[in-house]
Amino acid sequence: MNDRRQDTERNDENRIRPEEIVDSIRTAPKPVVNTRYLADRFGVSLEEMFRELDSLAADGVVEKLEVSGYLHLWELSRETDLGDDSESA
Repeated sequence: MNDRRQDTERNDENRIRPEEIVDSIRTAPKPVVNTRYLADRFGVSLEEMFRELDSLAADGVVEKLEVSGYLHLWELSRETDLGDDSESA
């Protein structure tokens, strides 16, 4: 696992920008990632990253797969993966 934390620019609300999350999923070694991978990449708690990802899932930017009732995997939605990024998210 890569211990490097991605440098991120935060907006006024100190949130990770959706484009940063999309880019991290798009460039991940596998087409799906778990919450811990992204939390570690951005240097935030699992809870904070889950909230960000859950919000993106509600907007249709990513898709969530629940495994064993507690583990969540995330992938780009078909629309996002085809290049219709979440500029409005």
